[in-house]
Amino acid sequence: MKVDSNITVNLVQLKAGNLPNVAVDSVWLLSAVHRPGESEKLVVRLHNYATEKEEKIPLKILINGEQKALGSFSINARQVQNDTLSFSGLKPGWQSGEIKLQDNPVTFDNQFYFSFNVKQQMPVLLIDGGAPNPYLKAVFASDAFFAASRVTDGNVDYTALNSYPIVIISDIKTIATGLAQQLRTYVTKGGTLVVFPSADADLANYKSFLLALNTGYPEKLITQDVKVASLNRQSPVFKNVFESFPQNPDLPSVKKYYQLSKSGAKQESLMKLATGEAFWGVLERKRKCLCMCRAP
Repeated sequence: MKVDSNITVNLVQLKAGNLPNVAVDSVWLLSAVHRPGESEKLVVRLHNYATEKEEKIPLKILINGEQKALGSFSINARQVQNDTLSFSGLKPGWQSGEIKLQDNPVTFDNQFYFSFNVKQQMPVLLIDGGAPNPYLKAVFASDAFFAASRVTDGNVDYTALNSYPIVIISDIKTIATGLAQQLRTYVTKGGTLVVFPSADADLANYKSFLLALNTGYPEKLITQDVKVASLNRQSPVFKNVFESFPQNPDLPSVKKYYQLSKSGAKQESLMKLATGEAFWGVLERKRKCLCMCRAP
């Protein structure tokens, strides 16, 4: 640097001030299905980009321009944390959500937008071997939110499968090759498949079908009286099922059930028998689930 000897130069290092800045990193709803009027829980992930702890950051949720929840949070320096806010009173249709926080002087990132759909009804497809399952019929008839349609395994409209968030197959002895392939594709794309094998199921056929989905398959039929010993109420499958739960519930007894093979994928037990075996299991796949009931 050439400097004129007649000019005095003083170099001063400029340091940026530590501006406080907290932003919303991401959000997600805990419930996968949103029903009109039901309570929703929204998880908000906050990120503090500053080198100092931020105290009592105001945060509010607006749905379709209407304030639904209000909170205040503190977050340590350079940290990321999750906080949960609850709201309710939604109507059917697409919801336009907005999260607002206040952390002056940086304000350009104080809004976070999201959207989700509240369904008026949930379509469900029931596929059986020719005789409707009275228990499944009773389950879905008790709640108007579910719009259940029933077809036999030989009359499935494959082009319409993806329009059903839930597909249930029950009491089918042998799953046809074409149907098996379509159901595998359906699950791969994120659909939820529930399987209730028939009492006289072709086990080799079910093994071929379920192995391709990397889940357990029925190995043999066990004929003995066993009682269900526990129920996993923490699973999302049982969300909003029970208004209250007794300390010593009278759980079902099983007279015969399928012993399932071990699966390479991580599975969650929904119900367990007194023998320690899973009575009803769920496999997570692409944030959906493939369920397998052990008993015919």
